[in-house]
Amino acid sequence: MDRIFRIFLSSTFSDFQAERKALMERVWPALERHCRSQGAVFEVVDLRWGVSEVDSLSHDTLRICLDELAACQQLSPRPNFVMLIGDRYGWRPLPPEIPVDEFEVLQEALADPADRELLLTWYRRDDNAVPPHYRLLPREGAYRDQSVWGEVEDRLIAALRDAVTRSGMTTERRGRFFLSPPHMEIVNGMLAVADAPEHVFAVFRSIEGLDPGHRLAGQFTDLRDGQPDPEASALRRELRQE
Repeated sequence: MDRIFRIFLSSTFSDFQAERKALMERVWPALERHCRSQGAVFEVVDLRWGVSEVDSLSHDTLRICLDELAACQQLSPRPNFVMLIGDRYGWRPLPPEIPVDEFEVLQEALADPADRELLLTWYRRDDNAVPPHYRLLPREGAYRDQSVWGEVEDRLIAALRDAVTRSGMTTERRGRFFLSPPHMEIVNGMLAVADAPEHVFAVFRSIEGLDPGHRLAGQFTDLRDGQPDPEASALRRELRQE
């Protein structure tokens, strides 16, 4: 059987489009040819361009990414994970699933009845799952439009994060309510494994003098109302340090 080198590429998207395009056009083909000449197979998993609209609307993007990362770890002993970390922490999505016991605690912690109603509108209990959990409903109808869904998503995530803080949930369980997909990929691909130096490459980039008022600034850093997002900036600093 051929040796397989399967790399999972992790990064935020809008700020690394040029780099990912250069890798795809110039670097990966060269490595593929080299491996083929040595009787090996080289593959790259880059899901920033590979997740379907159906999966995105069903909130399955993160699950697909983590499943593909796990497959790379199983198939390719080293290397199997490459991360690109810049000045942008990235989108922090709603958790697609919340265990029943956790969900009920969060419901109780919500101060506003309207938030509880919104939570029950978008999360439905699934007792067929093992263990049972509440599942975020797919975006259908008008909610397929990101501008419409974005308002609901912002309200839900703000309510959930407030409930998580009020509930005193452990740090280990808080992550999926606050972290970006690349951060969670890094946890699974590097921080949670013992032999990371054997199979992980991390590339860091900082843009000096990045003006938040520039028309393209939002592609390269996290903004809130036109200004740097302090919460995302803190998470990015912690991630870089970690």
